[in-house]
Amino acid sequence: MRVFSQIVLLFLVGQISAAPVKPPAAPKVDLDPEAVQVWGNADVVLVATITEALAGPVGLSDPPLYSFQLRLQIEESLRGGYPKGNEVRGYYSIRTRNKPEFVKGTKVVVAGNNARQLVLTKIETADDKLLAQARNGTALPVGWKLDGDKLISPWAGIANFWNLPKDPNQQLACSVSGRPIAYLGKSFQFTCEPVPPPREVKFANPDGDGIYKVSLKNTTADELYVPCLLARDGKPLWKESLLIICQDKVYTIPGCGKVAATDTLFTLKAGEEVSTTVNALELDGPQWPRGGYRIGFTFVLGEKAITKSFYYLSRHHDPIRDALKKK
Repeated sequence: MRVFSQIVLLFLVGQISAAPVKPPAAPKVDLDPEAVQVWGNADVVLVATITEALAGPVGLSDPPLYSFQLRLQIEESLRGGYPKGNEVRGYYSIRTRNKPEFVKGTKVVVAGNNARQLVLTKIETADDKLLAQARNGTALPVGWKLDGDKLISPWAGIANFWNLPKDPNQQLACSVSGRPIAYLGKSFQFTCEPVPPPREVKFANPDGDGIYKVSLKNTTADELYVPCLLARDGKPLWKESLLIICQDKVYTIPGCGKVAATDTLFTLKAGEEVSTTVNALELDGPQWPRGGYRIGFTFVLGEKAITKSFYYLSRHHDPIRDALKKK
C-alpha cells in the first residue's frame, strides 16, 4: 500500500542583502515512500538516451553475470550535477538468466554512483510514470527517509538537536529533530577530494588515510546564504551540516552537536570558497574490511552527494582507527 505525505520543497537559495530574500513559492509534491526507497538513495540519477551499448565479459556463475558499457546522452540530471547534453560512460552489471538488451536511442532513467567511474545500479526504460516516480524519489535531500507519513532526518537520533526558531515559510521538517529540509540548488559547487597521507606506504594507502577535503563554492556574482550550511559566530558548522553514507547507512559527522537558537545560515560572497576536512575513519559502525578491500564513502550536503572509493588495508588502517578512538 502506497502512503503519501504532503510536502513543500523549499529551494532556499537567495541573495544576501540587508535581510534575507523571501524564499520563492514552492510547488507541492506528494512524496511516495516506494519512490523514495527506489531512487532516493542513489547519488546519481539521470534521464538519458542510450547512444552506444557494448556488451562485456560474462561471468561464469549461476545465474550468469552480464556486464555492459553504456554511452549515455544526458537529458536531465535529477541528482549528481551532470550537465544536460553531455555524454557519459556508465558501467553496468547484473546477474540474470536472460541477457538484458540495450537498444541505441532508448530513453532511460538510470541510478548509480561515481566513486571511481560512473557505476550504474539501476536502468529502466523511461515513460511518464517512471519519470514521475524518479523525480518524486529524488525530491528529498540525500539521507532523509519516510517512515509511514513521518519525515525522518539523519539527525533524528540527536536529542533536542534543532533549536533555531521555526521559519514560517518552511513547512517541511524532520518529525523528530525538527530540522527543516534545505537544498543547495544550482548556485553552489560542492566538491570532495582525498587528502594525501602524511606518509605514503606502497600498496597500503593509495587513497590516503581516510581524511577528505570537502569544499563549497559560490559560483554566482552575488553574495548568497547557504541553506544547508549552518554557522556560529560567522564560522561554518560543518559537523552539524554534512553527512556520510557508508554501506547504505547514514552517519552524522563525528563530533556533531546540537544547533543553538543563536546559530544562523552561513553566507558566501560572490566566487568565495570554504572548505573543511573530514576523517571518515572516525565513523563508528561500518564493517571495516579484513585484509585489503575497497569501501565507499558518500559525502552529502543537502541534495548533493559525492561518493569516493577508498582502499582499506586492515594491517595499515586498523591502527589508525584505534589511535583515533583514544583521542
